[in-house]
Amino acid sequence: MVGVDVLLWPEQAIETTKFDGHSIPFADEEWDFCMACDVLHHCDEPVELLREMTRVSRFGVVLKDHLSNSLIDHFTLCLMDWVGNRGHGVGLSYNYYSTGEWCDAVEAVGLRLEMTVNRLGLYPYPFSWLFDRNLHFVSRYRKSEFQIEE
Repeated sequence: MVGVDVLLWPEQAIETTKFDGHSIPFADEEWDFCMACDVLHHCDEPVELLREMTRVSRFGVVLKDHLSNSLIDHFTLCLMDWVGNRGHGVGLSYNYYSTGEWCDAVEAVGLRLEMTVNRLGLYPYPFSWLFDRNLHFVSRYRKSEFQIEE
């Protein structure tokens, strides 16, 4: 397991390679899977980074990100992002996709949804009422030519 990031933190749990935010510095299909956790909504061109993730993966992609299906969702996610990232130099583009936009994005790069979970239970009550209401998802996508067995 190796990470890539535009910001290299002083302490990292895994080996991390710096990259330019556009071109992942690995060969085609070098990794079985590529995973991004709360990354794509920070990108100006999320589909392009998703395409790069697909390129470097042999079988598919795992995403944890956000869903914005209403203005209330959008404003809640903006607040969460600002509070969580404002002091860390993380770019805040607030580029949240709706369910339909995520479907279009993964299809555009040759991925097919294999499984998804959107009730993650990340926050304790009463914060869960505001911050857990289908704003997050974890999905596994496979490249169109592969079927992954459970």
